[in-house]
Amino acid sequence: MKKLIISLLAVLLAGSLFAAPAKPYEYFTVDPAAASVEAGKILTIKGKVKTQDEYMFGGVTALVQRRMAPASYFASQSARVKFYHKNPAKPAPYDSMLLNKNILKKAVAEGEFELTVNTAGMTPGDYAVALQGYFTKPGAKAAYASIYFVLNIKASE
Repeated sequence: MKKLIISLLAVLLAGSLFAAPAKPYEYFTVDPAAASVEAGKILTIKGKVKTQDEYMFGGVTALVQRRMAPASYFASQSARVKFYHKNPAKPAPYDSMLLNKNILKKAVAEGEFELTVNTAGMTPGDYAVALQGYFTKPGAKAAYASIYFVLNIKASE
C-alpha cells in the first residue's frame, strides 16, 4: 500500500510539472465581437481585460493571418506581410499583416482598451482579426493570449 501511495504521488507531481501554465487573464474580451464597415473607414475596437495571478496587461496588437482573410487582401498588400517561413515566394497560412498596436504607457491589472484599425486598402470580404494581448508578470516570461474579432469589409460606395 505504501508503494502504491508513493507511486501515485510521484505520478501526480510529475504531471503538475508539465501542466500548462494558467492563462494570464480572468477575462480578455471585445464588445461587440464583430463589425461590418466599408473599406476605407476607421474602425475602433473596444475591449475589457482583467488579469490574474500577478499578471499585468501591457497592450494589444491587431493582426490578420493569411488563412483568415480574403486571398485578394494579401495579394494587394504583399509588401507589408510578415513571413513566418524562409521562402516568401511560397505563402504560408500563418503569414500575417499587422493592422495596429496599442502599447499602454503603464500596464494595468484591470481596465478597458481601445484599438483603431484603418480599413483603407482592405479588400471586401470576411476577416478574423487576431487581437493579441501582452501580459507580464514579475520574474516570469511575458505571456501572449489571442482573441478573435470578426470583421466584414464591404466595398466602398
